[in-house]
Amino acid sequence: MTEIAISAARSQLGDLVRRAAHGRERIALTDHGHVAAVMVSPQVLEDYEDSLAILQYELRKAQGDNSGRKKAGRTERCCSFPERRPRGAKERPGRSRCSRR
Repeated sequence: MTEIAISAARSQLGDLVRRAAHGRERIALTDHGHVAAVMVSPQVLEDYEDSLAILQYELRKAQGDNSGRKKAGRTERCCSFPERRPRGAKERPGRSRCSRR
């Protein structure tokens, strides 16, 4: 993995993005010597996500849950924003709180 300081990356951003996107190279951007972010191609990211999903499935299978669903009691929100209403406002029936639905 190639490491480059954020300050140096500013002047080479186009080249770095092309290297990550087409060369399947991982490029770490450092801030004061610590890795702050990593650039990878969309294909590499997709490969990582696929591998993670397979490993999670195999773990659930090994633990005796091969349904592919999350265990009861765990809920997943539609979006990552906290669900808040203005003070005193009531939830309208039939209306979703999430704007994505």
